[in-house]
Amino acid sequence: MKSPFATVAAAALLFTLNGFARAGESVLIITHEVKDFKVWKGFYDSDKPNRDKAGLVERFLVRDAERPNVVTVVFDAPNAGAARTFTSNPALKEIMLKAGVMPPPNIAIGNVAK
Repeated sequence: MKSPFATVAAAALLFTLNGFARAGESVLIITHEVKDFKVWKGFYDSDKPNRDKAGLVERFLVRDAERPNVVTVVFDAPNAGAARTFTSNPALKEIMLKAGVMPPPNIAIGNVAK
């Protein structure tokens, strides 16, 4: 799996090219392998209220072209603290395990640079 840094850099580039994020805005990127994409997607969709509560806005949900059970999700986040709070919640870890996420997920939080 590629490094979280490469994922952050690619996501930041996509965000700025598409006009989604501006310099200084926070980005949360989560990449992980799942046992079964359809099963994972059902859990992911049902967890949207928790992402909404955290202020996360999904920008991209990407499946690796060669390994379709490797998933990357890119979010706008209100700030880095909100992203850290969301990702450190024990309930998220529990949902990920039930959804078939193969630990450990790669989690990266960054701020878009000029």
